[in-house]
Amino acid sequence: MDALIDRYVTTIPIRERSEVIAQIMRRITGEAIWLTLFFDTEPALIANRVLNVGARGEDSNHAWNAHDWDVR
Repeated sequence: MDALIDRYVTTIPIRERSEVIAQIMRRITGEAIWLTLFFDTEPALIANRVLNVGARGEDSNHAWNAHDWDVR
């Protein structure tokens, strides 16, 4: 796959480039080589004096439960 990607990036003529992308797509769909290995992260710095802070939900922001927060 790396060699195919290198060929795609370095090939200038459209016809040859299209052939390389077709080979890449055949490889992806025929061999099922793409697996998700990474997850999106969103780190947040929170003072250790703040209590009741939890991880945010999928469709919310970091302050989703700010009404429950308290300070030591």
